[in-house]
Amino acid sequence: KPQFTVTHPNCSNAKGRVALSVLEDNVSYRLTQSGLLKFTASNGIFSDVDPGSFQIEAIGQSCSNADTLKVNDKPWNPNKPTKDVLHPNCSRAKGLITITNTDSRASYYLRQSGVDKANNDLGVFDLLDSGDYEIVAIGKVGSCGAGDTARVNGRPAIPGKPQFVVTHPTCSNGKGSVKLNTVEENVAYRLTQNGLQKFTASNGFFSDVDPGSFQIDAVGVSCNNSDSLKVNDKPWNPNRPTFSLTHPNCDRAKGLITVTNTDSRSTFHLKQNGVTLAIQASGQFDNLDDGLYEVTAASLVSTC
Repeated sequence: KPQFTVTHPNCSNAKGRVALSVLEDNVSYRLTQSGLLKFTASNGIFSDVDPGSFQIEAIGQSCSNADTLKVNDKPWNPNKPTKDVLHPNCSRAKGLITITNTDSRASYYLRQSGVDKANNDLGVFDLLDSGDYEIVAIGKVGSCGAGDTARVNGRPAIPGKPQFVVTHPTCSNGKGSVKLNTVEENVAYRLTQNGLQKFTASNGFFSDVDPGSFQIDAVGVSCNNSDSLKVNDKPWNPNRPTFSLTHPNCDRAKGLITVTNTDSRSTFHLKQNGVTLAIQASGQFDNLDDGLYEVTAASLVSTC
């Protein structure tokens, strides 16, 4: 009776092999299926044997002997993985690799420098640092595999959030300014309103800025960073006082100054030689000796 060893197909070879353990003189050996000759041994070896069930026969000059054997099917071999790579970007610090041709018969492994980093059946690998990776599909039965490589790029440089100081309009200047505390190389700075550029920094300084709310943008080569700011309105400035004078006369011993353009947002100061003599909301100053006076309107709603 034939004695033999079967080598089954493997991940890289779809054919099997049958090796006879003992060869007898004047005996030939063959594999048959349903009575049909399929393979003949050469030096006791049946090579490139297709998967299936066979009868192995030892045929002597007058008599024969036989046994049965089976060559298993080639184990299932996953397809080479195809993938999408989402690289780090301005809003995402880590990379993502997604296998696009997953198969429920396989598990997926992520490796770097020969070391397994992660594995799952979904083929999704997130939160990846930049670098080169190997992605491998391994069959759950038969352990056959197929692999490919993927690279996760580094994250583009992101400018720092702008740090700045706002100088608001004053009594004498209706415009504000914005000074950047730090200016980075290869970064442009701008002020925008409703997405429209309004001002561009020169040497880290925005001058003659109109009152209003702005977004301040640090614009890098690939990424931006931003913050918001407000330039206040110019403080209210009273008009220069206009006034009428009633001088002393035959019937009146003292003088009278009356401000003629009073405003409820102001008080009026009467000064002589830099000394404040009186403050009136009405703007009327009576019983005045003859001399030179200064009349000043001071805002109640600002320091102007």
